[in-house]
Amino acid sequence: QKRDEMEPKLLKYVLEADKPVLWICRGIQLLNACLGGTLYQDLDQQFHPTCIHRQPAPYDHPSHQVKIVENTPLKDILNQETLMVNSCHHQAICQLAPALKPMAYSDDGLVEAVYLPDKKYVIGYQWHPEMIYKKSDDHLKLFKEFVDNCKK
Repeated sequence: QKRDEMEPKLLKYVLEADKPVLWICRGIQLLNACLGGTLYQDLDQQFHPTCIHRQPAPYDHPSHQVKIVENTPLKDILNQETLMVNSCHHQAICQLAPALKPMAYSDDGLVEAVYLPDKKYVIGYQWHPEMIYKKSDDHLKLFKEFVDNCKK
């Protein structure tokens, strides 16, 4: 309850201050909803995924790939067309908020990564790079890029 009240206020402050921010899982969903997008509340009932979006533990192994969109920060960071990601969520972006731009999609069409182009660094990932970066240099690069932007 308190988290649900605090996070939209924090989002407003962060965006107004144009601070670098990295949103993960619930974070990307919150970002999308606060900016006017919608969510699938239950993927299995509302979307019928063909990828594994709620893998069993351990979460340091990938469960599906995402296709990276050209001319996006994610493409600039990784310089590749796809990325294997872990996945443990039952909610996801349904309608993308007008201000957000997609950076990656799962093979079944869900938005898996977003950015806010009119801000210095506002990026969100649906997967959990914090759980897989020790086994994946690509995911470690995502955090290094975030830290580099925080130093600017």
